[in-house]
Amino acid sequence: MPNPASPPRYASGPFPSISSRPLGRRIYGRDVAEAKRLLAEAGFSAGFKTPVEATMGWSPDYVDELQVTMQSWKEAGIDAELKNKEFGAFVSTTIFGKFDKLMHSLRGGSPIADVSLQVTHVPASR
Repeated sequence: MPNPASPPRYASGPFPSISSRPLGRRIYGRDVAEAKRLLAEAGFSAGFKTPVEATMGWSPDYVDELQVTMQSWKEAGIDAELKNKEFGAFVSTTIFGKFDKLMHSLRGGSPIADVSLQVTHVPASR
């Protein structure tokens, strides 16, 4: 059901879908064949194996996103071995670039939906 507070032209969000445009499809679209081609061009035609450090401490949604990302990598030929680190250990090492080959984390932002409300509604954050 459409949101009655949003005008009909914003039914799919306030901005036209980036992924519906040619450049957006090329940048954000899923193209396993192209990923394999690029890996082969880089000298990894058989793919490669790499460790990836991450923390499961962000949120369940982040863990789901990480699993989807790793599955996509695998389909392209990148066999990522997950090395789960405790949240504090992960943050205190990766911010200084101390990880084996690859780390995966949130890109900017916060796992908290509305930081301005957190302080008033989550007693432990005061």
